This record gives sequence, C-alpha cells and structure tokens, in this order.
Amino acid sequence: MKKKLFIVIAALALVAVLCGTLAACNDTVTDDMFRGGLLIAIDTNGNIGAVNSKGETVIPFSYSMILPFCGEYSYASYDRGDSYGLFLIDKEGNRAEGPEAMLDANGDEPSYTEGYMALRDKKTELWGIMDMNAAKWSVSPVYDKAAIYGNIAVTEMGGVTAVVKCDGTAVASGDDAVAGEDYILLFDSEEEQMKSSVKVISVADGSISAEVADIDIVGAYGGSEAPGYTVRSVDGGGVETTATRFAGSDYTVTSTGDTGEWVEQVWNNLVLTAGENAEGEAVYTIRDIHGKSVLEGVTGAAYVVLTISRADGIDEKIVYAETLDGSGETVAHYIDAVTATEIVLPADTAFGDIKLFRDSETEALYGFVQGRVYSLVTDDGSGAHSSSTEVLVEKADILEVQGIAAGRYLIYGDVRGSHMADLQTSEDIASAGLKGAVLYHPGYAVVINVSGQTQGNLSTRLTMYKFGESGLESMFEIDDIAGFYLL
Repeated sequence: MKKKLFIVIAALALVAVLCGTLAACNDTVTDDMFRGGLLIAIDTNGNIGAVNSKGETVIPFSYSMILPFCGEYSYASYDRGDSYGLFLIDKEGNRAEGPEAMLDANGDEPSYTEGYMALRDKKTELWGIMDMNAAKWSVSPVYDKAAIYGNIAVTEMGGVTAVVKCDGTAVASGDDAVAGEDYILLFDSEEEQMKSSVKVISVADGSISAEVADIDIVGAYGGSEAPGYTVRSVDGGGVETTATRFAGSDYTVTSTGDTGEWVEQVWNNLVLTAGENAEGEAVYTIRDIHGKSVLEGVTGAAYVVLTISRADGIDEKIVYAETLDGSGETVAHYIDAVTATEIVLPADTAFGDIKLFRDSETEALYGFVQGRVYSLVTDDGSGAHSSSTEVLVEKADILEVQGIAAGRYLIYGDVRGSHMADLQTSEDIASAGLKGAVLYHPGYAVVINVSGQTQGNLSTRLTMYKFGESGLESMFEIDDIAGFYLL
C-alpha cells in the first residue's frame, strides 16, 4: 500500500541506482514542499541532506537516508543496503538521544502524521509509535505491525488488531480492520455464534461513530474514500438479504431474494451496482457512496483505466464505463472516482495517451494529453459539460508522472516551447535526452538542468520557483542536486 516516493530526476542513469535506496513513508501530513522548513534532497554523489527555503544546506549531505521531519526530530542512517540502522537527528543534523529504529525486512515501511511516526524498534525488532517532538515512544514497540492513518494507528499482535490514538490512548480491539481515507472499520468475530460486529472509527480523533453487533459480514471494501461492508441475513422463510453500507453515509445497497441491487465494485467514492429489470436483463448503475446517480444505463463494461498513486494507499482511480445511445451506438465515459464526476477529455483523445494529476487543495484535475497539459473539466452534476478544456502547457514531451504525497503529484518533462520557456534550459543533454526537467508541485516549480551521463559524471543546476501573486518568483539556485524526497 505504500509507495516509493524518492524522486530522482537528474538522469535515468541515476534512477536505477537510487530509486531502490530510499523507501518513503505513508504520508498523512499535507504541508507544503518544505516539510518542517526543510527539503530533503540527494546530491549527484548519492548522498542525502536537507536545504531550507533559501537553498542553504542545513543538514550536511552525508547520510544514506533521512526520513521526513514530522516533528522536531527525524530518523537518519549512514548505512547502505537492505537493512538500515536508524538514529534520531535534529533539524541541524545533530545526533539526538533516543531509541534507535530499523527498516522492516518484509517491506513494511514507516508511516506518520503530524508529531508521530510508526517505526520498528531496533532493540525489540517490534513496532511502536514514536513521539517525534519528545523523542520517545508514545506507544511501546510491542507489536508485529503498526501503521498510522490520520491521527490514529492500527496495530497487530498475536492475531489481535487494535486501534489506538497516536498518543497511546486505546480506542478498540478486534480481529481485523480495513482503512479508508476518513474511517477505519474494525471487525470482531464471535466464532461460536458465527457472527461478527463492526465499529466505524474516525481517523481524525478515534471516535466511534457507529457500532453494529450480531451480524453476518460477507465482504468488506477498504482502500477507498469511505470503506464499506456487506451484511447477510436470512429470514424464517429462507429468503436471503444482503445489505452493503458505507462509513459516513446513510446509503445502503440492498438485495432481497431476486429483487434489489448488489454491489459489483467500489472505487474511491464510486459504487457500481447491478440488478435486473422486468425482462430479467442486467442493469448496471454507477452512483457515489451517498447514493447519488453518476451514470445510468451502464452496459457492464466498467473498469479502472488509470490509477493515480498516492502515498497514503488510497490510490485515486479513473474509471471507464460504456452506455448505449438511442441508436445502439456505444458511448464512452471517463469518471473521476474521487469527485464522482465525469471527465470531459479533449476531442479525439486516446486515453492511453493521458496522464492525470490532482491539486489536493482545489481538487482540480489536470492531465497530460497528446503532448499538452490540460485543465480537465468535470460534470457539475447538472449534466452540462464544457465543450473544451483549457490548455495550460503546449508541446510538453512528458516523461513521467509520480505520486509525491497524499493528493499531490509531481510531473516532469521537456519544457521546450512551453509557457515556462523563459526558464532557460541547458543545451547539455544527459543520456536520457533531458533538456531541463520541470517539476510541478502545488505552489512551486523546479527546473533542473543536467550534463553528464553517469552517477560519477553528473553536473546539475537547480532553480526553485514559487508561485506568488505576480507569477513565478525565484527562490534560489543550487548546484549538484539530483532529486528530492517530497512528502
């Protein structure tokens, strides 16, 4: 569920060397580009340090890893290889007193929120929650696994799943849990009665907003905006009823015997349901998790065509669906599963040519389509669509789109001929063919010019810009930076 967010953009030669070097945290903090006032970066020699908003080196480039600063302290390492020994450092790179930690050999990565981080203790080799301002455990490292969602953590130990607040306050325990963006569903089974219970827990404060007991749970949907679960019941006459409910919503999908609807799939805030009409034909409908219709008359062809990776595991989906018009012709629809609205694409778009990203603050959806950057228009619910989209950047040969934080995305490519052409690019071309890689982050633009072809033969010049009231404002220039750790 977690993503590698270490972005290396200087040259593809570095990507192979360094992308596997640093596994990123599960991020629930949505601060700006300089986490805790610091931007963690990697130089062209593969060493990691940090600079401030003036481009000044604050933490020397002498580490092999630095985790994000979600408090006054973070963890760093000099080790290289599959197993890292992590020690505490302050915001000047000084080693601090406190427990040492380690990365998990099974690939389970640290996760964090403001002030807290879930880590594996080096001494016990078990998981706990570290207070990153006090440099001590707020939840003792006694668990097989621990992960932070919002402001609470889900822990596992000996077959028991427990939900706790990051300060150590217990919330509830059970057998299993599924997480969504706003809620966690905690299940507890009673094996003798073959029944279960479910608690709906807010990730914001750990409050239990609903609890249902003595039910037969036959399915659960996690990894979406609002997780859901399906309950089955049988009356005295043997008629079976299923009902799917979603956390934070009063919408219920109910099927009794041969009547009603049932859930086929859930993507973020979209729910694909199926049923039968009077002729016994399958009828498919796409609604949002609150029951509002998004697309009627779906032929059954509905599936994910694009996933926008996010650091918190709630990956955003773009869903393709088909309907038939009055003459029986197939009509294609692309639906943003986060906003539950249909996307209007530029004319003659081949969807395989589009890559999307979202501004987490405005929820605006943007896309690279056939060499142009577009602001994509969505249906406002009235059924009216804009006939065109706004072109933001022309002739941008886009190389890649990378998820960099919860809801925030990094895009880079060749900027020749674009509206940012005034940001001068170098004529020195790396083996990857880059002429100035441009990174967009909400509120920022970064240009890195590259020369050389290998890790030992690279020269870079980075220019950082911030979008101010008068447009792009230069912040600083710095040499020999190959990439960022943006969370």
